[in-house]
Amino acid sequence: MKWVKLIEKIDPIDANDYSKEWLEQVINSTISPTIPNIIITPIQVGTKEENKVVYIVEIPKSNTAHQMNDKKVLQKV
Repeated sequence: MKWVKLIEKIDPIDANDYSKEWLEQVINSTISPTIPNIIITPIQVGTKEENKVVYIVEIPKSNTAHQMNDKKVLQKV
């Protein structure tokens, strides 16, 4: 049986502080080998003036293990 933890709360962030491009750069610079074809979709939360977003990150299935720079293996659940 697989247990799934439900999300209790989502805190939007300011897109001016953390852009989609920034997030993509962080992912690509800290994981080896890089993960091709990552899709990052910003979802606006609240008013346009607030500029708050939540990023949905889609990571495609891979045929290899990916590691962060600290050598921990990442596992997609």
